[in-house]
This record gives sequence, C-alpha cells and structure tokens, in this order.
Amino acid sequence: MKIDIISVGKLKKEFKDIFEIYKSRVDKTCIFNIIELKEKNINKESDDIIKLIKNDFFKILLSPQGKFIKSNDFFGNLLSINTKIQFIIGGAEGVNEKLFKNVDEAISFSNLIFPHQLFRIMLMEQIYRGICIINNHPYHKV
Repeated sequence: MKIDIISVGKLKKEFKDIFEIYKSRVDKTCIFNIIELKEKNINKESDDIIKLIKNDFFKILLSPQGKFIKSNDFFGNLLSINTKIQFIIGGAEGVNEKLFKNVDEAISFSNLIFPHQLFRIMLMEQIYRGICIINNHPYHKV
C-alpha cells in the first residue's frame, strides 16, 4: 500500500513530534510520503496541489464541504480496497473548485474547523486506525 499526504504548510516541532508517533506506526505497514507545500493564495496553492496529483492514486480532498464519514465505514473500506491513496489538505483559505474536480472524493471529519497543524495529526491517526481495522488489530476498538 502507498499513501501520500499533500498538505499546505509545515508542521511546528510540537505537532511534528506527535505526528511522527503515528507515522512510525504507519511506516511499518505501507509506503508513506508527506509532501508539504508553501503557503500562497488559494489559487496558487490549488494549482501546486494539482501538479502533484497522481492519476493512478485514489485522491481524497479533506474539506469542510466534503461528505461526513465514519472510521470503520470509510477508512477500513478505503484502505482495504485502494492500494494507492493521496490525501489532500488545502491551505487556510481552503481550495478552489478546480481542485475539487481533480479528486475522486471529498470528505469532512466534522462540522468544526480545526487548525491545520492539529488536523494533520488527526488524519494520521485515522490512517493508522484504518490500517488497524483492516488488519484486525485491537487499537481501533479502544
């Protein structure tokens, strides 16, 4: 399995330490890649992301405008069906419509808005949880 996260902005050290805990767990089961882009305006960020999209990957945009999901229903099924996945996190202003048209799915974690630093950790935890679900690891039952 191959998983990419394309994200605008870099993690601060205190967030990166927590992110690395989940990354080290995910690295044991798949090829994982994080791509951090510089913050710009919404259109330039979206264009930069589109340039990195791989056609042979299942592309998921994480957006407040996306559909709501449950860990077991989505991440467990998604990770068991797709062997190549790109998760996309836009910048503080979001992404433009052009990017929405270049992804396979747009999902939302909540009606709440989260800081990008924290959200990237939440995504990493959910990726790890999904891997645990498909491997029948007890972590996801906690």
